[in-house]
Amino acid sequence: MSSVLTADQFLDTSGRAQVREAIGAAERRTSGELRVHLEDHIEEDVLDHAAYVFEELGMHRTRDRNGVLVYVAVADRQVAVLGDSGINEQVPDGFWTDVVGLLKLHFAAGRHAEG
Repeated sequence: MSSVLTADQFLDTSGRAQVREAIGAAERRTSGELRVHLEDHIEEDVLDHAAYVFEELGMHRTRDRNGVLVYVAVADRQVAVLGDSGINEQVPDGFWTDVVGLLKLHFAAGRHAEG
């Protein structure tokens, strides 16, 4: 039986540094703002809750409406990626679904920071 991780356990110190560096590198190459938000558990649909978190974090307030949120409910193994209208106009249909699929593959293999 596998143990259930919490949001605090999902990334170790090295993993957090790796994610911070990846976010910084992405933000230096683009005008977008990227955030990763981890929670233990959600009671509602992952996309609905991710949209709520997106709003609460003010991600819709970027100048070019190009914020991207990676949301993970760790214990529930639920993932959502949401982009604001400006970035959504630039990516092909199904792009965020593909990103979620890749994230889930990395997470299932225990490579949380690589996701």
